Amino acid sequence: MGRALFVTFVTAVLVAGGVFYSLVYKSRRAKLTVDKLAALAGLGLEWAAVEGAA
Repeated sequence: MGRALFVTFVTAVLVAGGVFYSLVYKSRRAKLTVDKLAALAGLGLEWAAVEGAA
C-alpha cells in the first residue's frame, strides 16, 4: 500500500512538472499565474489522493 501511494505521488509530481514545463517554456503566450499553478497543484494532489485511496 505504501509503495503504491509513493509511485502515485511521484507520477502526479512528474505530470504536474510536465504541464508546468509546457506552459512556461514551450508556449510563451500562455501566462502561468499563481491561480493556475495552485489549480494544477490541487489537481495533482487530488488525483494522488484518489489513486492512493483505491
